[in-house]
Amino acid sequence: MIGLTAVIAASGSNHTNSIPTCGLSLRSEAPYTERMKIQYILVPLGIIAAFVFIAVFLMIRAVDGFAIAWKSENNEPRRPGALLYAALGDSAAQGLGAVTQHNGYVGLIQADIKQKGHDIQIINLSKSGAKIQDVIKDQLPELATLKPDLITIEIGANDIADYNAARFETDMDQLMSQLPKSTLISDLPYFGGRTQLPGFGGGKPEQRVLEANQIMRRLAAKHGFELVELHAETQARNRFIWSYAVDYFHPNDLGYRAWADAFIKRISF
Repeated sequence: MIGLTAVIAASGSNHTNSIPTCGLSLRSEAPYTERMKIQYILVPLGIIAAFVFIAVFLMIRAVDGFAIAWKSENNEPRRPGALLYAALGDSAAQGLGAVTQHNGYVGLIQADIKQKGHDIQIINLSKSGAKIQDVIKDQLPELATLKPDLITIEIGANDIADYNAARFETDMDQLMSQLPKSTLISDLPYFGGRTQLPGFGGGKPEQRVLEANQIMRRLAAKHGFELVELHAETQARNRFIWSYAVDYFHPNDLGYRAWADAFIKRISF
């Protein structure tokens, strides 16, 4: 009996130590789970990256597309009795970042004036990438050939990247000395919303903007302009990432609504 019991005990012990695994190794289960976790992370990131790449590609194409569309409108015959709106500036005046060029602030201003019962045509002289000197050299000569009822300009954002306070003041002084006194000129928009994601300067661009706006206020008083308060409007309404296009520099449709409203407050049509 003792010998039989020992045999049974020994065989039972061997049985419990050798659980069938149907040919699968239990050791591979943990690495497999880790691989699945990595896939769950990488697949969504890949989809997001593809979306961003496509969106940025479309924005780059929009630079030429919007410019062509505005040029076509600029060449339309002048309608008798229609107000003429001349827009100066950079890619923001082109509407870059919006779904269409008319969803930028210039198009929204036109739409607002139309809603008030006025016929209005736009001559958009702006150009993507323009700096202050580009407006002076290229856009003001074209403006001189027109007799617009409304002129708007926001310029200087592209001068912030390689900002030099003395140069900015010299260029802005020259610009304001040549702008018609009826021009609605804004200060620079709020740049602080762009610090919410890494790689956007940690607040340095906004510090430059604040200094540049102080210069603009001083020069505006010198030349008899009352600045459109774009910075205050965009700081209040464009503080978060959903107000920006995929490049996280230009406003999107929502962001441009704040820009338009800042100008519209000063338009009396």
